[in-house]
Amino acid sequence: MLGAALSKGCTQYLQSSDAMKKILVLSLLWIATTTFVQAEAKDLFTAARANDVTLAAALIDSGADINQQDDKGYTPLILATYDGSYEVAQLLLKHHADTEKKDHSGRTALMGVAFKGDEREAQLLLSNGARADAKDAKGLTSMMYAVMFGRLSVIKVLRENKISG
Repeated sequence: MLGAALSKGCTQYLQSSDAMKKILVLSLLWIATTTFVQAEAKDLFTAARANDVTLAAALIDSGADINQQDDKGYTPLILATYDGSYEVAQLLLKHHADTEKKDHSGRTALMGVAFKGDEREAQLLLSNGARADAKDAKGLTSMMYAVMFGRLSVIKVLRENKISG
């Protein structure tokens, strides 16, 4: 009788132990996947800032989220255009990066380019559907940023695209 009870208890323990092992393995896989996705996103942000087209293409091909935002709300496209990484910006746009995704202050990639004064990046964004009439959290548009910071070349590009606001 005691032997049967011990045997039954051991079997239940081993079964629950197997269940715990499965839970542990699944938990570790989830943590590893989450960590990999975060590292992958960080690498895409790094590639965007550094104009590393090879790395950006490899990450995109492996399924990196091109519209993911960092802790400030910046997307790889916002970073690429702001930092003058033209080739990475082209690659992101080729893969349908969202030109209207806003950071936590409500600013789009075009607003950053207007502030910075890069007419080539401004033209790239506009030709890929960026809306110059979008407003940030303070109600400012890309044209307003270009005017405020005296970015005459961007003002010219915006005017050529019939943007007044």
